[in-house]
Amino acid sequence: EAAADAEPELDEEGNPIPVPSPPLLPVGVDVLMIQYSPDGSLLAALDTDAKITIYSTANWSVKTTVQREAGAATVTGLDLSEDGAWLQVGTADFELLYFSSENGE
Repeated sequence: EAAADAEPELDEEGNPIPVPSPPLLPVGVDVLMIQYSPDGSLLAALDTDAKITIYSTANWSVKTTVQREAGAATVTGLDLSEDGAWLQVGTADFELLYFSSENGE
């Protein structure tokens, strides 16, 4: 069933449970790239400050951040592992970098 056709989750009284909204970014910071984990529980977002933030989609809390160093190669791709434990970052220098989605290391 398509997500748009899915029925909202209901509380004990039959009322729709509100879905939390993603956090707002500071003014002047734009998102360049996003990638959901395969199960949809995480969202990785690369911003114009070269920071990658991993959010829990359950409540949009920040799980961890990865700050790319100034002068580092441009990020060309993001991917989260099947279990969501690892963030893979591809760069314009043909590097594949791996970071823990728990602590960003």
